[in-house]
Amino acid sequence: WNGTTYRRYLNALPLEAGLLAEMRHSARDNLKTMPRLHARVGARPCTLTLRFEDFSRDWEGTLSSLWALLGVREAAQLAALARVSEKHNVYRHNTTRGRHVSSTSP
Repeated sequence: WNGTTYRRYLNALPLEAGLLAEMRHSARDNLKTMPRLHARVGARPCTLTLRFEDFSRDWEGTLSSLWALLGVREAAQLAALARVSEKHNVYRHNTTRGRHVSSTSP
């Protein structure tokens, strides 16, 4: 990192370059760690495995599974979470997607 700490290295980069550097740095370690972690805890009842495809196939159902794992059960809280999270639903039809999201299907 050019003879400095990783944090200083990142802070010296322009935003886009810093985000790309952090993504590359994190991806190497995370991609190695995730399968081992899943093998260790995947069968435990306190573990919920989510895939991007789950959100694409069933946004509300996937979020419901997450809220249930976290212990959210009150209707008012669930409704508030649904309203807040809906703005992040890039899978709904007739939406304007940001540049970072692409899809070959509607």
